[in-house]
Amino acid sequence: MPNQESKPERHRVAEKTSIRQLLEHQRLLHLFNSHALCLCASVAQFGLFGGTGREVVGESIKSNVRSHCVGTTAVVYASDYLNKLAWERIERECRKQLDSGCRALVIDFSDTELVNSIGISILLGIIDIAEKSGALVVFSDVNNETLQLFEMLGLTRHVVLAKDEQEALSSLSTSTTQTQAMSH
Repeated sequence: MPNQESKPERHRVAEKTSIRQLLEHQRLLHLFNSHALCLCASVAQFGLFGGTGREVVGESIKSNVRSHCVGTTAVVYASDYLNKLAWERIERECRKQLDSGCRALVIDFSDTELVNSIGISILLGIIDIAEKSGALVVFSDVNNETLQLFEMLGLTRHVVLAKDEQEALSSLSTSTTQTQAMSH
């Protein structure tokens, strides 16, 4: 009998768990796993297996995320291979652009085939940071598989989707013009 009563209780608790909470739990698990992997790689590169240690330092400082600004909109390009470090670079670039006064972010996925769970977690963080600073986020050139994933996880409720960079910039330009017209 106790098992039957506790089972519905667990179900009610699970219903109250939001997608963001589930993703945060998943992100923490991935962070733990990736830190363990990074530690192993760092040990190898810091000399146990002939590395000099410069490889890790140089890699973490260098940012090769492509981006440019169009007015107050920053376009940040996700690359074809997005590991944890690449996602962190994208997040850092988005933060830098928002801190420098950008009012919108376009994240271009034209070279991206796959977005993993680490990427989803970091994208949620970027969306959160942008919302807190009053900036819009647009995802452009998202492939069908990734779009389905974004829709399933609810990311598409918090961003604007655009066919390509040009459409993203046009839609932002139109929404900015409409907002300015309403405020006058």
